[in-house]
Amino acid sequence: MALTETLHLPQHNMVSRPLLARLSLAYLLFIVYGSLLPFQPTDLSFSAAVANFRHIPLLELGVESRADLVANLLLYIPFGLLLCGAIAGAAPRPLPLAAAAVLVTLLFSITVAVGVEFTQ
Repeated sequence: MALTETLHLPQHNMVSRPLLARLSLAYLLFIVYGSLLPFQPTDLSFSAAVANFRHIPLLELGVESRADLVANLLLYIPFGLLLCGAIAGAAPRPLPLAAAAVLVTLLFSITVAVGVEFTQ
């Protein structure tokens, strides 16, 4: 190879951050829509709904409730990966941004999960 020739490195096929953001939003809508099916509106006041939500037996999980908990955890894994990718992407200094992305994703996912459970 002569010194005047340029070295062409292969381009990496990277998914863009805006695409990951759109995919994470679409997946979030899928989570919320799928979690609220079937739609059965009830006529509870907000204070009654808060009282019911406070009395959910978190530690008294039966087999069906444990399976539901595991399914919900597995449901949020792809969302977390998509959102982390949308936030951090291919940053020049990926470690600090990735740590922040994981924290933001975790807090946002917990907020969404609690909101969906309250709405149910």
